[in-house]
Amino acid sequence: RRSNDILRQASAYFAKAEFDRLWKNNATAG
Repeated sequence: RRSNDILRQASAYFAKAEFDRLWKNNATAG
């Protein structure tokens, strides 16, 4: 069962995407 590994990779990917989105929003706003 590799569901845990897949979940961990997915959460890390989404966290990075969210971070990049917030970073871009701050860069354009500031």
